[in-house]
Amino acid sequence: MESVLDGKYGVPYTSEYVVNEAVTLTRRRTRSVESATTIGRRILGAEPFPSVFELVTLDADDVETGWRTFQRFSDHDLSFTDAVSISLCDSRGIDSIMSFDSDFDGLLERIH
Repeated sequence: MESVLDGKYGVPYTSEYVVNEAVTLTRRRTRSVESATTIGRRILGAEPFPSVFELVTLDADDVETGWRTFQRFSDHDLSFTDAVSISLCDSRGIDSIMSFDSDFDGLLERIH
């Protein structure tokens, strides 16, 4: 994460789908609204955290393209959010993804 924050990989992007997944998973696993709020604030760059990630807001075309990606890679264990992330990378010329999730392997360069 320090390398990302230092700009080693260029501008880091995220989408509202990823924010949704991170906040929801954090709350579910920790059972803590405070922890979920902290992760959301960190990703979104809300005070007191610096704004690091550029938030990509999806439009209807992004959702449709994500849906096609989800169907095209049905042989991978991708969530719909993963499929949308792949299609966003493709449409915006982003060549790698930061993830602990090996489901991206073979589809994008994965920074982990």
